[in-house]
Amino acid sequence: MQRDADALRDAGVSGAAVRLETERGVVTARAGVADTVTHRPVPADGYLPLGGITKTFVATVVLQLVGEGRLSLDRTVEQALPEVVSGAGNDGRAVTVRRRPGRRAREALP
Repeated sequence: MQRDADALRDAGVSGAAVRLETERGVVTARAGVADTVTHRPVPADGYLPLGGITKTFVATVVLQLVGEGRLSLDRTVEQALPEVVSGAGNDGRAVTVRRRPGRRAREALP
């Protein structure tokens, strides 16, 4: 894992932190810097809340498919992707494109 973190740095990424949690324990690797001005190293216990724009793109495509009549917001994940979402407490029959289970309408995900 350290070799891969170093490879990311060597490829031009300013800093990388990797954390792998398994039943046997936690392994971490880091490389590069957290701040390119001060050259502060990537912290060992850093936290990065992921945001990104991927959800925006996915929501846009989903709504385009709905507009084209190729997808229904009330279709279950199981209907769209049979046997893909199951196990570990997940049930694709209980999740629709419109909303995941246990969410009130005002908290619904796109």
